Amino acid sequence: REVLDHREVSDRLRFARRRGSDDGESIVRQVERLHALSPADPNVASFISRQDARHARWEDAYVATSPRWRLRANLPWARVVDLLEQLDRLYAQVEASCPVADLLRNPDAPLDVLFFARPDQFQKHLAEVHPGMGWVPPFFDAGENVTHAYDLGGDVATTTEEMLLHEATHHILHARLGTAEPTAGRPHFWVSE
Repeated sequence: REVLDHREVSDRLRFARRRGSDDGESIVRQVERLHALSPADPNVASFISRQDARHARWEDAYVATSPRWRLRANLPWARVVDLLEQLDRLYAQVEASCPVADLLRNPDAPLDVLFFARPDQFQKHLAEVHPGMGWVPPFFDAGENVTHAYDLGGDVATTTEEMLLHEATHHILHARLGTAEPTAGRPHFWVSE
């Protein structure tokens, strides 16, 4: 990551304000660089707070990418980065645990994850893309090749991260070993669960 000193932060903040751009990608990069600085700096903390508020609606969610994942989430940027890093570590662990996967297909594009801040946002999205589907926990959709997840909140036994990583493991195995067969017919189904 590129780390900026405090003088550069002030210059970039002035530039971003002057430019007034709605270019989400450049704002995401700015937030990532600024987040590496001390949050005690009022300019940095204020900028990050405003960007997090701006990206709190699902329609305006952050999109963070790594070589293996594309994560769309309407969470604070620090949490988005943390989840993306956890997904990257998971992918590396799965590859290290299953060396046979190196002999099979390797996804050309990052794997997509949609992560909602609240269950009601998740359910609204599902009603739009899967009409008639009732309440469901986070899941990997092999047909869309997308992991759908949401923040489970603090009152459940399974943590949000455990559920996300469980579903992302399905996603990785499908991407590396998947076939056109129904889920239960895939040779790796028993490993996946």
